[in-house]
Parts: sequence; structure tokens; C-alpha cells
Amino acid sequence: MGDGARFLDQESVPHSYFVPGAYAVQLTAFSKKGDKTELVGQTISVSAPSTASVLGSWKLSTVDTYEQLELDPTISLFDYPKIKSETFEEIWNISEKEIQVAHISEDYFIFENVLPYSYSNGVVYAGNTQFRIVRQNSSQMIWKGYYFKGFKLIYLSK
Repeated sequence: MGDGARFLDQESVPHSYFVPGAYAVQLTAFSKKGDKTELVGQTISVSAPSTASVLGSWKLSTVDTYEQLELDPTISLFDYPKIKSETFEEIWNISEKEIQVAHISEDYFIFENVLPYSYSNGVVYAGNTQFRIVRQNSSQMIWKGYYFKGFKLIYLSK
């Protein structure tokens, strides 16, 4: 798959790339007897979300925690066993230079925090922490961040 993932004896393989780049994908077909093979390849390009698509008002709803230091590229980030899932009601306003976080609980404003922010090639730098954007569309964005035992997935929605 060009990123270390390999699949054997499967007709269809769903696969996600979580880092921008060019990936050389190869398929090898074998005859029933195994005496003939044919190899075909193609390079695919995965690009990072645009800066403009990251900016705006987002709602943080969930943070899932996974204890997994080494990741197997044949397993999706979303298929590892979760050890904890937390729900939040936070509004994140992301501008060119900062993230303004407003935490709300049961319709009460609890706190507001401002973090310095920058973005480059799929990586969000917020305060002293960096997060990789692993999935984004017009209504959802998922960030992956590390902690000492594994990683967290942070779910934001419009």
C-alpha cells in the first residue's frame, strides 16, 4: 500500500492514509497454480486539508483514548480497542493565530482558554502540543494526538 501495510488473499481492501504524501501501491496477482504472477502498480497522492478548511467554529464532542504505542499500518486507527471515551461540550473557534476554547456544561459557561495556533501540512500546533488531522470533511474533523501510553482521537464537528 506504499505505507508499510500489506494485505494477502483479499479481493477488496479498504485502506486509509493518515499522513499526506505520495504512495506507491502495488498489486500482485497469482495464477491458481501459483506458477504465474502479474504485478501492477500506481502512485497515489494524498494531500493535507487546506488551511481555510481548518479555520472556523468547531464543537469538540468526544475524545477517545487508546493505549497503543506502535501502530500496525494494516489496522485502522479507529479499530484499535478504546480504553476510555470522554464527552465534552466545548466550542473551539480556530483563527489564523489562536484557538479560543469555551467549555460549557449543562448550559453554564465554565471557562475560556486561548491557545497559540498554527497549521502546516496536516499538523495542528496548539499551545505546546501537536495534532495530526487524520480525517476531515466539511462537517467533521478528527485530530490524533499522543500521550505517554498511546494516542487520543479528538472529534470536532461543525
